[in-house]
Amino acid sequence: MKRRNGFKELNIEAASKKSDNTDDKQKILDDFIKKQNESKAKLIAKYPELVPSKEKIAEIRTRLGFAPNKQLDQADIDKFNAELGKENETYRLCIEIARSDPKYLESINGPELVMEELEKRLAAKTSKPKTFTEEELEAEIARRKRLDGEGVSSTHGGKKVETNQKEKSELRQMQERAAKKAGISLEELDKSIERRKNIKGADSGDV
Repeated sequence: MKRRNGFKELNIEAASKKSDNTDDKQKILDDFIKKQNESKAKLIAKYPELVPSKEKIAEIRTRLGFAPNKQLDQADIDKFNAELGKENETYRLCIEIARSDPKYLESINGPELVMEELEKRLAAKTSKPKTFTEEELEAEIARRKRLDGEGVSSTHGGKKVETNQKEKSELRQMQERAAKKAGISLEELDKSIERRKNIKGADSGDV
């Protein structure tokens, strides 16, 4: 497979506006490619997974039914990129970004511009959920208890009837989810709940 960097060369027509001399055009083009390759090297240095190994290339070519020595056309390359992108999210995003705006392909520092956008998208995908301190978790538990009326009971025909059993179950699930996000074990959660039971007014939200 012929390796392509995905960034097209300087437009010859644009270069010709600066000079009618063929040698000058070639010099401008060579300089553009050289600087863009330097920019590309920075992108790959930070995200080496953008360059698949020879083994991976051969594996995907075989998977797609390409002959070992087949010269791939653009349609084949698109298929290859899509297949590799299924197992390499960074590669998929890079290709998607590069194709989304001509500036990424036509700018001397196009690869670095791609890298900036790539970092934004990767950061958005890996942003961590809010975590809670033990105090915040206890406060949330108390707030939910007030909203759900956990522990409310009434008497009917001389028998004590517990209400909101479903809400209790849902509250417990919420407590466990919050504890997991905060990195608190279920054992620590139970201890925290038990401590609140021993604090006067805790369940009513007075503390």
